[in-house]
Amino acid sequence: MKKLISVTLALTCMLNLAACGSKDESSGSSSSTASTTEVTSQPTEAETESETSETTTKAPETTTKAPETTTKAPETTTESPDTTEASSDSKDDLSQLDAIGDIAVDTSADEVIITIPAELVSDQSEMIEEARKDPLYTSAVPNDDGSITYTMTKESHQKLLEQMKDEFDSQMTETISGMTTITSVSHNDDMTSFTIHVTDYDSYKSSSDGLIGLSIAMYAAMYGLFSGNQLESMDSVDLHIVDANGVEYDS
Repeated sequence: MKKLISVTLALTCMLNLAACGSKDESSGSSSSTASTTEVTSQPTEAETESETSETTTKAPETTTKAPETTTKAPETTTESPDTTEASSDSKDDLSQLDAIGDIAVDTSADEVIITIPAELVSDQSEMIEEARKDPLYTSAVPNDDGSITYTMTKESHQKLLEQMKDEFDSQMTETISGMTTITSVSHNDDMTSFTIHVTDYDSYKSSSDGLIGLSIAMYAAMYGLFSGNQLESMDSVDLHIVDANGVEYDS
């Protein structure tokens, strides 16, 4: 499940922060036909007749033939990337994100029961085997519909939530390293309030860096599911922007 959480976080960041666009490249080939140049020259016959005797002088025939030359440009072919597979992957990613809302968490009993829907299960047998080796879980049971139900103690559940926060911090650090306006992202303990620290507010709002707010809200909603404190909506997440001078702005 820890791997699932990490992958899901990466998906939210990727789908909402990556620049969307595609450029079609058409394939083409160029070739030049062979050209052959042949030059033939033959001097005219010269005949000189003498008045006193019949004498014929004929110049020897000469033929000059230029060597045949063939120049053929190398054939070049540029294949356009296959966009079909990329499109399919994007649909799968979106399907997985939609399935996050189907995660069921029950914290009312002595132990915490978490059911992961089939859409988020990459390999049921493998995930079951990994869970059984992990002391974090009391049990992991495969369901007929392809989903998996995990059981863990309250203490282990808290450890899982701490791992989720660590995963978030690590992923955010990596994500903002490629941005120009965001310096850091912080949050409260239950991940319902976030602060984005920026160099300049206007620059942040006018750049694509502002899309990070959507990724944060999506992960906060997922954390709420796993913690048992499900948010009413992503709009319930408090998001604040603070510039280099300490001035705070609402998102």
